[in-house]
Amino acid sequence: MLVQSMASCLGTYEHGTPVNAPLHHIPIHHVRGRLSVATNHDFDTSSDSSGYAVVYLSSSEPAVNDRPHVLCIQTPQGKRGQHHFLHTVLPQAMSFIALSLEKAVPVCVTCETGTDLSVGVALAALATFFDEKGEFHGEHERKEGVLSTSHLSFFAPKKSFLDAFI
Repeated sequence: MLVQSMASCLGTYEHGTPVNAPLHHIPIHHVRGRLSVATNHDFDTSSDSSGYAVVYLSSSEPAVNDRPHVLCIQTPQGKRGQHHFLHTVLPQAMSFIALSLEKAVPVCVTCETGTDLSVGVALAALATFFDEKGEFHGEHERKEGVLSTSHLSFFAPKKSFLDAFI
C-alpha cells in the first residue's frame, strides 16, 4: 500500500516527459517528509534543492555531479543492474542517507521514472532507519521494530548465486 501511494502521486509519462506530474519531490508523510522520492527530471529542473541531500540514480552519466549534497550513482539496466543495485547502489545510498538523516537533513531519492529504483532505496531506508511509528533511529541503534543493514543482507541473494548469471 505504501509503494502504491508513493508511485500514484508521481503522475504519468509520455515519451519520458511528465504529464500532469508534480514539479517537486513526493514526501513520505509517515516519516514527516524526512524521505521523499522524485524523478530525475524533477530534480534537474528544480531551481533549489539546497535543503535536501539527494540520491540521484541514472542509467546514463549523471549531469549533476557539481551540485552539493548529491550522491550520483550510475545504474546499469537488466541483470547486471540487479546485481549492481544490491551490491553497489544500496550500500552507497544507505550510508549517504544515514549520514544525512543523522544531521537532520531530509533526503530525496530520484531515478528516471520516480517509481523504480528510487522507491526501492526509499523502502530500504524506511525499513532500516525508521520504526513503525515513523521515528528515526540511527543506523547503529538497535530498537524493536527497526531492521538493521544485517537484516537487509540476509534477504539479498548470495554473491555466488548472482555470479552464476552474470
